[in-house]
Amino acid sequence: MSESGRERLTLSLDQLRYVESVDNYVEVHWLDGDTAQKTVLRSTLKGIESVLEQHPQFFRCHRAYLVNLSAVVHADGNARGYQLTLEGVNQTTPVSRSLLSAFDGRLKAISRFPIRP
Repeated sequence: MSESGRERLTLSLDQLRYVESVDNYVEVHWLDGDTAQKTVLRSTLKGIESVLEQHPQFFRCHRAYLVNLSAVVHADGNARGYQLTLEGVNQTTPVSRSLLSAFDGRLKAISRFPIRP
């Protein structure tokens, strides 16, 4: 839901791919069947993160990104950071260098593939 309460987006957890902070808005990237969609809401990433905190598959991987770990199909990178490829999404998503260890632990706990930086 947006900060004003006028806009509301309801998705299943499996549809949501990632959320990106852009100034005073968030871009919510999700799938409608096999089609990538984007919805812009006036909200903060911290607000979205608090709504999703009870779901362990969502992880704040960067100051501007919150990602659905269940949608990760590939992670590329090194000690300077990762770039994530998500199912159904053409753009990669970054993982901050300071969050690599936490990311590896969370992804291994729910993932179906090993991380190979």
